[in-house]
Amino acid sequence: MKKYCKIVSISLFLVLLLSACRYENGPFISLYSPEKRLINTWTIQKVFRNEVATSNPEYLANQLGTYYGFHAYGTLVVNCYYEGTFRESYTGSWKFFDNYKKIEIQFLLLDISYKYTAKIKKLSRSELEYEYTDDNGVKWRLIMYAQPR
Repeated sequence: MKKYCKIVSISLFLVLLLSACRYENGPFISLYSPEKRLINTWTIQKVFRNEVATSNPEYLANQLGTYYGFHAYGTLVVNCYYEGTFRESYTGSWKFFDNYKKIEIQFLLLDISYKYTAKIKKLSRSELEYEYTDDNGVKWRLIMYAQPR
């Protein structure tokens, strides 16, 4: 009987542990909430257009080196360099939904309005990966790394 209880306890623990992973690419388990992991300044390091790596995407907001500042209460700031000048977005916001598996992002950058819903593939304290499809049917995958806290 004691052995049976131990097996049930271990099985229950494993089921709870496996259900804790929200994202395809990890992390497997985290002690931090999705909000705590997301709130930071992130720099785009890799961009994929229709699953092909690109270093010169047509969207300014998807350029390598662009910064995304996710702040508390759903505010967002996007910063980039354009024609040698530092540019900052206006009216940016973000919000989780679908049990933290998707994020809606919207902002205005150089008079271009960006609004999309992205599927989060990975969200750790140091790496953010998500993908979305734009209005033209192009699938984008962005990989960002967090700035040191």
